[in-house]
Amino acid sequence: MCESRKPQSMIWLVKSSMLELSIVFPAYNEERNIVKCLQAARPFIDSHNAEIIIVDDGSEDSTAQLVQTFPEVRLIQHQSNRGYGAAIRTGFSHCRGRWIFFSDSDLQFQLEQLHDFWTYTSDYDVIIGYRHPRRDPAHRILYAKLWAALVNRVINMSIKDVNCAFKLIRREVLAGITLKAQGASINAELLQKLSSKRLIQLPVHHYPRTEGIQTGGNLRVMARALWELLQLQRDDSEAQKP
Repeated sequence: MCESRKPQSMIWLVKSSMLELSIVFPAYNEERNIVKCLQAARPFIDSHNAEIIIVDDGSEDSTAQLVQTFPEVRLIQHQSNRGYGAAIRTGFSHCRGRWIFFSDSDLQFQLEQLHDFWTYTSDYDVIIGYRHPRRDPAHRILYAKLWAALVNRVINMSIKDVNCAFKLIRREVLAGITLKAQGASINAELLQKLSSKRLIQLPVHHYPRTEGIQTGGNLRVMARALWELLQLQRDDSEAQKP
């Protein structure tokens, strides 16, 4: 008797429907970090029935080529550098898991703490980290405090660490919002549009970047984030008009 086989398209649909977790890493010129990042994330494929997605945001180094040595990882490439927010949005649009987690690929977090976050998924829709203690230069910590104060005023929330790239979100709540930010204000927009959901903030260990170049403190990046935050405030004001 011949064994019946499902068409390849059907097999893909069955596998994608069973995914519990999508892990998204935006990456820009991270050739010195990307391999260790993926090695740390790979165990979640089995332990949490997960997929791993790398969004290469127009890197000029060998980031994409190194990702391609991991056949189990999905690589999505931007032809040019479009910004942190654009990379996050692209990653979200390709996720198939019931939960979506995103972090940076610069090895400043221990991914094992995602196991701790997972224990809260029965009671919350949005589980976000705050760096404790934060291992950045003093000037960046100052910028972060000023930015957090400004963002919390705009979005009317009390978020301890707005830009902490350690967030776990139920996919169905993301499906109900539209994100526009191209740059670093993506976190502020995300939190504002999920403010009505069940949210908890948890501490995560933070480590200084040891390889690659940090772009978060770049004046152009900061100016873009501020401009997008002002647009977010304007859009919110318009939406509240009778």
